[in-house]
Amino acid sequence: MARVDSSLGDKLLFAVWLLIPLLIFQINYHSGNEHFTLCLFKNITGNSCYGCGVLRGISACMHLNFEAAYHLNHLNVLSIPLLTFLYFKKLWQTGTAFFRLPQ
Repeated sequence: MARVDSSLGDKLLFAVWLLIPLLIFQINYHSGNEHFTLCLFKNITGNSCYGCGVLRGISACMHLNFEAAYHLNHLNVLSIPLLTFLYFKKLWQTGTAFFRLPQ
């Protein structure tokens, strides 16, 4: 039985992980509370949940506006370093498969 080569899938996955910061960088963090939201809690109650503002906060940090990230959600102080660590850990895991020499 022939061995399936998964190097193309690994390369595609690595490319997708590299594109994620570019997509988040494009998010407008200046939009305030008038922006469209998919948060069911906010749509039903009108109040922000604990996760509201995290993605815009990450975008603000990528634009080096740490004060705006803090004001969007105070939990960004904890969540952004944790998410950054997890992102680079996953990137490292997929990158080692990407740069592995074929046998």
